Amino acid sequence: MLVGTMNIMLKIGDYAHHRSSGNVGKVVAYGHQIVDGVYLPTLNVEVQVVNESGKKKRIFIEDVFQEWMQVEQGVHLGKPTETDLAIA
Repeated sequence: MLVGTMNIMLKIGDYAHHRSSGNVGKVVAYGHQIVDGVYLPTLNVEVQVVNESGKKKRIFIEDVFQEWMQVEQGVHLGKPTETDLAIA
């Protein structure tokens, strides 16, 4: 199953960048939300963050697919911290 728009095609295992928060992670699942009776497909992305003490932590972010854009594997856009995620 592929999810995407004309210029975005994301599948399980692709790396994605969240347009609003700047988080980068690996697509691990698909989902959906129903808002005002409209079915909206979503992506579930595993993101690794670093807390203030330097420990790495995995989190999962789900958002509508329009908020995600594909990035090439190995592209590093910066590791968000837990503080960055609290702001997003």
